[in-house]
Amino acid sequence: MQSMFYMTALLPTEYNSKTNLTDSAIFLKLKYANIHRVKLYAFMILAKILNKQDIQNLDNIDILTTIFIDYLYKAINDPSHTYQDVPVEHLLTSLKPFAQHDKIKDGIAKQNYFEILIRCATQIDLHVGLVLQTSLEIIWSLTFNKKIHQLLITSYDNFIRYLKTVLIHSTEQGVQAAAKGVLSC
Repeated sequence: MQSMFYMTALLPTEYNSKTNLTDSAIFLKLKYANIHRVKLYAFMILAKILNKQDIQNLDNIDILTTIFIDYLYKAINDPSHTYQDVPVEHLLTSLKPFAQHDKIKDGIAKQNYFEILIRCATQIDLHVGLVLQTSLEIIWSLTFNKKIHQLLITSYDNFIRYLKTVLIHSTEQGVQAAAKGVLSC
């Protein structure tokens, strides 16, 4: 059952929250659940069914950021790179649409969560599926935040060198495009 959720959660959908308001409303209510895992699943589903404008209008962004980063931190430190059966790749894929939200960027900068995303990009044993590409795409999006951009320039020389190595050695176009994007900021 859980693996079926993950397979469908990663497939592109034709959902548009304007035509699926009932679906959105149900999952928006679940983000207030007392159980973090329920909140996470609600946010993962919302990442797939909300459009950009709906994401911009979300409230309680700090909760969303904290839940994703908490799960991500626990998953990257787990030998199987999952936490409560949620793999790193799925967490990143679900976080990606939200990472374009200015409030999320501010929260990541304010809470010093950027380091966890850098680890996702640089920790080689995590690079299964789209982990490297998705983490670089999220980082690229985050670099449009002034605080994060400044942090990247001043504190992450090793990461910049790593990205240059990725450009030379990676044969994946998506990875190369994301690495170039981060370096161009």
